[in-house]
Amino acid sequence: MMSIGQQHARDKMTSPEPGSNPTPDGRLPARRMVAATLSGQHEFATERGEKVQIWLRQGRYLARGRCEGQQFGVTLDMDAAAASHELRRLVTELENGTFVPRTRGGRQLRRPIPRHDLRSLIDAFLDDRRRTVSASTAGTYHSRLMHVLDFAEQALVRKKWRLAADVDRTFAVRLREFLFDRDVTRNGRVGGTVRKMSPKMVRLCLETLRGVLSWALRADVRHLPVEFINPITREILGPKPTKDPLRSNPVPLQARILMVRKMDGWQLLHLSPLLVVPTRFDDVAGAVISDFDLDRGVWHLGSRIDGNDHNKGRVTLQMPLPDVLSALLRCTTAGRTDGPMFRSRRACAGGSRARLGFQSPAEFEDLCQAAIGRAKASEVSTEQGRKSVIRSLLRQCGAVTTDVIERELKQLFASTGVPGTRQPYDVRAAVTTDMNQAGLRHLELRYLTMYSVNDILNEYVSLDPVREMAKYFAFIAPLLEAIRHRAAELQLPVFETDCSCRPAAASVGSKPVGCQAC
Repeated sequence: MMSIGQQHARDKMTSPEPGSNPTPDGRLPARRMVAATLSGQHEFATERGEKVQIWLRQGRYLARGRCEGQQFGVTLDMDAAAASHELRRLVTELENGTFVPRTRGGRQLRRPIPRHDLRSLIDAFLDDRRRTVSASTAGTYHSRLMHVLDFAEQALVRKKWRLAADVDRTFAVRLREFLFDRDVTRNGRVGGTVRKMSPKMVRLCLETLRGVLSWALRADVRHLPVEFINPITREILGPKPTKDPLRSNPVPLQARILMVRKMDGWQLLHLSPLLVVPTRFDDVAGAVISDFDLDRGVWHLGSRIDGNDHNKGRVTLQMPLPDVLSALLRCTTAGRTDGPMFRSRRACAGGSRARLGFQSPAEFEDLCQAAIGRAKASEVSTEQGRKSVIRSLLRQCGAVTTDVIERELKQLFASTGVPGTRQPYDVRAAVTTDMNQAGLRHLELRYLTMYSVNDILNEYVSLDPVREMAKYFAFIAPLLEAIRHRAAELQLPVFETDCSCRPAAASVGSKPVGCQAC
């Protein structure tokens, strides 16, 4: 469909102008313009601020105005009704940025830039993150950006910065002041203890807004004009907080030993691995029996189900396990050939029958593919979405959840006197700190903590995680001995590492149950 400017260029070449017959002396008559009206108006204004005026010259209507700093004129039809239709099309092209003046030849590629306010721009950004990353990531960004909207939609602020393209440094400075003075509650709970927003949260809100504006400026998105300057600079963000490199171990070895002594049977089987190896809660919740080679003492971590299920760093590794953990995990399997390795209390005690189950990796893959096929297209359009579907499937099979793991660790913290400022996830930092103090080499330490080994030395040096973990296991020998001792108190058969039988029930809460055959 041709634009108004292109149509005018064609008409100039193919149609003679009315009243252009020469006078007797051979001269053309004067081409005078007079003010005219269409639909009862002489001047029409667009939302972008351009003004278009209507003129009449030798019986034909003209539209004149300025676009991007240059004057333009468009010849409309001679008929008032047809000219009104063409005028409306011209005004629409001016508003959405697709109008191309005739002097440019009409050959430039143009794309309309939406006139977003901050709310509609944020909504477009969250929809893009939901489609390309994951719904959980979009939810995290949503919670941060709501604080930004609470500032931007105040009457005085909205009056001065009506559009997202109007956001400037003054807006950013006032937003930062607003966030530092904002009263919030923990996790947004109504009725919670009110306190000022922390500097860390202020920075996260500003960083997320900076991400929105940078995304809108991208050439493949173009929701903001190319001349827009992102005002969320390093000066506005402030210095990034760093942790004290001389800080103490958040959950030292002795505290973890006390936690082991307080554990019941279920906790010892399902939580003690977190006190020994540097895994994440998500890795424990998603572990299946076929991930483990207990004869070799290895836990395989990485992508599964054609990449639809993966760990946080998408790193594939083999985690060496000490003998005591391998023995405990044999109890945890409870005679099953496959299925979730770490199960909920009710699933272990037989209090609730799992709705689904699988006995081999092939059955597990079939269940996952079927679940992905049943899910809505919007739920499995991203890698994280497919992973969420698979983890939901594991929960239906009786797998423990990350929320349960966190709650159980908090209870152990409280019973052993771990400071209340410590978070359950600090156990991973504690294990990593001990691995470093045990003298593990840098490359092995990065590998075993599931970070990508991107050092150039990785091109020339092969890794030996088994030997390096042996150093660490020797360093935490008191913790491993405490696990053995507690397993003996609960009558769990961790000493029967060469036993060919399997326990009928590994643990039922605080009631100790051992290997029946032994």
